[in-house]
Amino acid sequence: MNCDGTDPANLTTSAANNKDATWSPDGARIAFASSASGNYDICKMYADGSFRTNLTGCWGAASHDINPSWSPDTTEIAFASEFYGNFDIFVVDNKAEDDPFALTDDPEDDQEPSWSPDGSKLVFSTDRDGNFEIYVMNSDGTGPQNLSANSGDDREPCFSPDGSKIVFSSNRDGNWEIYVMNQDGSDPKNISNNPATDRMPQFGK
Repeated sequence: MNCDGTDPANLTTSAANNKDATWSPDGARIAFASSASGNYDICKMYADGSFRTNLTGCWGAASHDINPSWSPDTTEIAFASEFYGNFDIFVVDNKAEDDPFALTDDPEDDQEPSWSPDGSKLVFSTDRDGNFEIYVMNSDGTGPQNLSANSGDDREPCFSPDGSKIVFSSNRDGNWEIYVMNQDGSDPKNISNNPATDRMPQFGK
């Protein structure tokens, strides 16, 4: 739909559930998770809904693949998959020429990856510390670090376009609010301050 909410158009007219839609950086394509095959797979299509391609359907047939995130150069898509039995972060080539490869292998759930603007890092949410926290790691999966270190649940992280900030949702104040912090995890601030539930934050370009 348009930015003002007008002229909504259905791009995936099917009986399947389609979710987690995200634009490619060049605005030409959309990646999303689809249950058309019975479990969720990572798919892509052009912005008008044409030329739909399943990127992970021939790989982990019994696993759910969700939370796609385009790399800045559009050559790769990071996502969360249950391929190992719990959710880990994987990367697949945009053209699906090779099988996805794992960036994390943890007994707890790693989800919701998001690339830094320069493609060198990924932020993601994980409950490996007993509650969901915001972690950052290098784009090859090395050097994971806990950025939020809070007793509440912190989810849905996203880098700012200049890479200096990370926006995320958190229930640390008793209900879900939108927070922003520096890219190193310092100075977290509640920017929604709303008694209602606020989730799924994204920075504008």
